[in-house]
Amino acid sequence: INEYMDMRLTGDIYTRGSHGVRINTTYRKRYGYSGNVLLGYSNNIRDNDADGSKLSAKSFSINVSHRQDSKAHPYRNLGGSINIQTNRYDQRTFENPTAALNNTYSSNFTLSHDMPGTPFRFNAEFRHSQNTQTRVMDITLPNMSLRMNTIYPFKRKNSTKEVWSDNVALTYSSEFRNFVKTTDTTLFTQQTLKDIQTGLQQRASISTNMRLFTYINLSPSINYDETWLLKKYNLTFNPDSVIREAVTRDTLGFKSPEESFTSGFYAHRNYTAAISLNTQRFFTKKWSKGFVRGIRHVAKPNLSFYYQPGNKERYEAIVNTDTRAQFNNPRTYSIFTNSPFGTLQGFEEQMGISYGITNIFEAKHWSKKDSTEKIIRLFDNISVNGTYNFVADSFKFSDVFVSGNTTVLKGLSNCNFRATFSPYVY
Repeated sequence: INEYMDMRLTGDIYTRGSHGVRINTTYRKRYGYSGNVLLGYSNNIRDNDADGSKLSAKSFSINVSHRQDSKAHPYRNLGGSINIQTNRYDQRTFENPTAALNNTYSSNFTLSHDMPGTPFRFNAEFRHSQNTQTRVMDITLPNMSLRMNTIYPFKRKNSTKEVWSDNVALTYSSEFRNFVKTTDTTLFTQQTLKDIQTGLQQRASISTNMRLFTYINLSPSINYDETWLLKKYNLTFNPDSVIREAVTRDTLGFKSPEESFTSGFYAHRNYTAAISLNTQRFFTKKWSKGFVRGIRHVAKPNLSFYYQPGNKERYEAIVNTDTRAQFNNPRTYSIFTNSPFGTLQGFEEQMGISYGITNIFEAKHWSKKDSTEKIIRLFDNISVNGTYNFVADSFKFSDVFVSGNTTVLKGLSNCNFRATFSPYVY
């Protein structure tokens, strides 16, 4: 075509009517980009074993590979690969073992864009995966995300004294996703467009840390996420869908509830809040004589409070499975099942305290060999941890977990130990 691009056109034709055509284009620009595009169409015609009529099996192939040179642009990149087959194109077109045995195909084509002078980064992706045995295809187009690096909105410039507001950190990310699950025989149909799931997910967090009474580190944080969806998942029980025994006509049960989606605007929201305190204390005892000249204990206690509101009932629904009370087993399901971001669940209310302390023990001894004091570690990281759940019906205290480790034989071996204590068992 020109000095940067060529094209090759090939085709197949058979006396019984089967035919196909392929367009293969390769391009390359030095210090810019390179890649190739291969488009294929095939119409495989065979006889119907029942009545001898002609059967047509049309299939398509889309293969794209694009690579951008690292010198092409300082903050923008476009590249990836696309490999889509419909109706088993490779198996029907190419008579070779590789094409016949390859059962999975996938695509990942990405545009990434850093925004100079801002903390934001933008990504747009096309993702696809398919299995030629099950004929199932998962397609995400587009998958766009906007991510922000951690910023400190209240940090003062040219300040010589730090205050707590300087450490307030804010993060944010959002993702827009179009997702559809279809088959390779219905990809280019109206039904595929009807089955598309669309959603936008946003997440933000704010946190800081400060000194409390000189020795205590205080770290509060709040996390919030919200998902907007255009469809809601439904399960509907049909009381007329009776399954009967073929001869006696006795009722054996009912068919499973039918799946469907309701269009509209729906939101899933959740947030968590936490505050933690930690410090570090040193305890030392020294002696001027004897083999043991000193013992040092480093204690690192921590205490955290966390809260998450309950929203489980808001995002759940119940469907019956039988008209007979003695056989009915109602099913609870999420109304956001099979969303573009997976199944979104609600949460039970959570509020509690987690506590712990880590201890380090060191000793200083007198070495007669070189007349100096030497430090040895007696125990490393002896930890005690547990939680208390305010909203639990009973047994609010969790088990208490103890663990630690040390070295023996001058570091030739490690000794680890664990123990669990229950506050409710004597």
